[in-house]
Amino acid sequence: MSPSLTNYLYFCNTGYLSPIPTLEYDNFIHTVSNSPNDINACQDAFNKLTAAYIYGSGVLDEITESERQAAINLLEQKGVANAAAIVEQALAKNEEVTKYMLTKIL
Repeated sequence: MSPSLTNYLYFCNTGYLSPIPTLEYDNFIHTVSNSPNDINACQDAFNKLTAAYIYGSGVLDEITESERQAAINLLEQKGVANAAAIVEQALAKNEEVTKYMLTKIL
């Protein structure tokens, strides 16, 4: 299913734009369908889908240093193997955004 069709069907059913990262979703479905015995490829595709969903959800958009370990623990409990990397990337991005905003204010 194409990304635009996936978004369209989701919108028709819910009235909202799709929270599903369609490129990563399509890659995941393609990998699992074509190489179900390649566990490493399937796991990699799943990790990319999960990371894209977490980034796209906005849940880490305002994470702070004091929330770092709690966020890592929560993601690990949900089965996210690279939870620390995801949280570190979100913190770095948030720090860059904060610095940029401060330069515009000051």
